[in-house]
Amino acid sequence: MAYPARFYAAFHRGTPGDLEHYRRICHGAASVLELGCGYGRVVTALAAPGRCVVGVDRDPALLAMAEASVGALPAAHRSGVELRVGDMRHVDLGRRFDRVLLPFGGLYCMLDDADLDATLANVRRHLAPGGRVALDVYRADEFHHESEPEDVPDDAYTPLGRVEVDGVAYEVLERSTWDKPRQRLDVHYLYVEQDGRIVEGTIAQRYLLEDQLRAALARAGLTILRLDRGFAPHEAGELPNDARHDGAERGDGRHDPHRDDPHGNHPHGNHPHRDDPHDRYGDDPHGDDDPHGDDPHGDDPHGDDQHGDDPHCDAPHCDAPHCDDPYDDDDAEALMVVEAIASPGGIASR
Repeated sequence: MAYPARFYAAFHRGTPGDLEHYRRICHGAASVLELGCGYGRVVTALAAPGRCVVGVDRDPALLAMAEASVGALPAAHRSGVELRVGDMRHVDLGRRFDRVLLPFGGLYCMLDDADLDATLANVRRHLAPGGRVALDVYRADEFHHESEPEDVPDDAYTPLGRVEVDGVAYEVLERSTWDKPRQRLDVHYLYVEQDGRIVEGTIAQRYLLEDQLRAALARAGLTILRLDRGFAPHEAGELPNDARHDGAERGDGRHDPHRDDPHGNHPHGNHPHRDDPHDRYGDDPHGDDDPHGDDPHGDDPHGDDQHGDDPHCDAPHCDAPHCDDPYDDDDAEALMVVEAIASPGGIASR
C-alpha cells in the first residue's frame, strides 16, 4: 500500500542512536551503499569529503526528498553522493562497497523468504573484499513466543501526537495487525487534518526471529561479527571492531538506555517504523536529526524497495528501513544490531 512520501518523512525519523552507530561503522570506509535510503536521512549523515556514498530506494518521491537534502550539503560532501532508483533485491550497481547498510528495519520489508534471500545475496554481491554489512531490526522473539493472537487483539487506532506536513497540522493515529503464523506485523497510520481530511499510510513487514536472521545471513554467505541488542555505546575513541576481524561474534547484549520503543514489547505496540515525531528520534537514520532518512530498515521511503510493499522499503520502502522498533525502554532485547562480513566459503548451499 502506498504511503505518501512527505508524510512518511515527517513522522518516521529513525531510532535513537542509529545515526551515530552507522557513523562509527563507516569510519574509515571510502565507499558506502545504503539500501532503502528513503528520504536520505542516513545518506546525508554519512556524506563526507572523499567518500563515495550511494543510496538506493525504489520510491522516486522519497528519493526526490533525499536529492533535496543532499543538495543542501556543502559541495565537498555532496560531490560523492549518488542516489539511484532501484529494488534492493536485484539492483546491480556494477561495483562493490566497503560498507553495505540496511538501517531502520529495512530487512523486514521483505515479506517472504524468496525476497529475503534475494536481498541478502545482493548485499553479498555488492560487498568489497574486507568490507562489512551492517543492519538493524527490532527483536521479535519474546512477543512471538509468549503471546497469542487471541491474547493481543488488533489495535484500535491510537493517537500518537501531531505532525506538520507542508505547513498543515495533522493528528497522527496508529494501529497494527498481527498474523503470527506468517510473522506479519503491519502498521497502519491515519493523518487527520482539522477539517477532517484523512491521509493513510501502511508499513507492511514480516519480522524474523533471531535464529531465522542468523540462518538467512549464513545462506547468503555472510558471517556475523557481532549481534547486539541495541546501539551499544563504545568506549570514547574506540572504533567498533576496527581491530577485530577475526570472525568472532561479540554480542555483549548491551542495550541503549535511551532507546524509545514506540511499540512496546508486543506485536501491536512495537512498530518498527515509528518514531515519535515529537521526539527528534535521536539520530534516527531517517532522520529527524538529519534530513537523510534512512529509511528505514526502509524501502521504505528508503529504499530500493528492498522491503517489499512498504513505502519505505527498498522493497518499496522497506529498506524497511523504517520500522521503528517495537521495543520499549524497559525491554533489554529491543533490537538486533548486526555487523557481518563475507564468509570465506561464499554462499552456503540450501
